[in-house]
Amino acid sequence: MALHFVPRFRKKNTHSRKSFKLVLGVIFLLFFVLGIFKVFQNAPFFQIKEIVIKGVPETESALFLSTLHETMLEKKWSQILGKNHYFTWSEKANLNHPRFSTIAIVKKPLARIIEISALPKTRFGIWCVYPIINDEKFDSACWWIDTQTGAAYEKAFPAEGGIIIKIEEIRETPIQQDEKILPDLEFQYFSSIIKTLREIHVSVGEITLDHAHDEIIILSQGTKLRMSLRFNPKINLSALQTLLERKSIESYSSIDLTVPNKAYVIERI
Repeated sequence: MALHFVPRFRKKNTHSRKSFKLVLGVIFLLFFVLGIFKVFQNAPFFQIKEIVIKGVPETESALFLSTLHETMLEKKWSQILGKNHYFTWSEKANLNHPRFSTIAIVKKPLARIIEISALPKTRFGIWCVYPIINDEKFDSACWWIDTQTGAAYEKAFPAEGGIIIKIEEIRETPIQQDEKILPDLEFQYFSSIIKTLREIHVSVGEITLDHAHDEIIILSQGTKLRMSLRFNPKINLSALQTLLERKSIESYSSIDLTVPNKAYVIERI
């Protein structure tokens, strides 16, 4: 039987051709994928034509949009696509802004429009802190607090009067953005107190926050009204309403409702 031998150089040449074809195939595939991506990245169909912003003042819309762009571009994929690409924007994105409670995105692919709806936070009142140094009360630093959470979200100027609620607190540390004035349950009690007082036509003037005792002191037409935030104030507010049915609030020097089911009053002479 005859034996046939393949020369060594022919084996090496065949292997080189296969390697060259493989490398060429990989390069072709990479260029093909890159080309497809470039089409996907730059195709006019995927470029946003218009961004419509609702709920934001026109003078603030540019800054608002810039803030959202920064949030959207935190992802690497979005950085590659660019801020005007349709897939950079997600309807499920968790967007936060200090002045708005909710921000919703609606995408309209055929029209290439992004609709952004922002719901502004509702102002509950102004929270001011006064540092005391050497028994001297210094100027306050004030913030607007949100009705839903009681969190500080925007700096404010001190205000007086019954229209704007002003809560004062003595402390040395300044208020931080997003800091809550009270724990959630206590803030619910606080909101309930203010709402009820307005319903029974009791003017709300200066309010002092006493964190040490979980109490608030409300000055109303010269009368000092002390309420507790340790328990639901509903029962004691009913007692207050009964008191005011007998005499006007100006008839009392102070009303203490810090004990459940009890009211301590001092009448004016």
